[in-house]
Amino acid sequence: MQDKYDVAVEFLTANPDEINRAWMNVGDAEGSCLFGFANSDPLCATDNIGCLTAIRSGFDEAKTADLTARIRADKRLPLDSSDITVASLPVFAEWQRILDKELNRAIT
Repeated sequence: MQDKYDVAVEFLTANPDEINRAWMNVGDAEGSCLFGFANSDPLCATDNIGCLTAIRSGFDEAKTADLTARIRADKRLPLDSSDITVASLPVFAEWQRILDKELNRAIT
């Protein structure tokens, strides 16, 4: 059974011109669930908790130091939103599932 991340990957793969829009509009654009913040609430950014690309680039952090270190070490994640491609979408889905589990986020 597909989850929301599978659906998002499928949509953005079919509509790659929508990737940047989804990244910029978390919670408001189709497929944007892939780009949620590494926080207990994926729609809530705080002063230092950001998205996967901002964490990977060293600009922001995740909810925990362990997650921050693991995200920064994952070379499959792009350093900038302009580098997100269809090929990297499954990596974002994988990380969102990890964040859901490790941060006890509600899965909808």
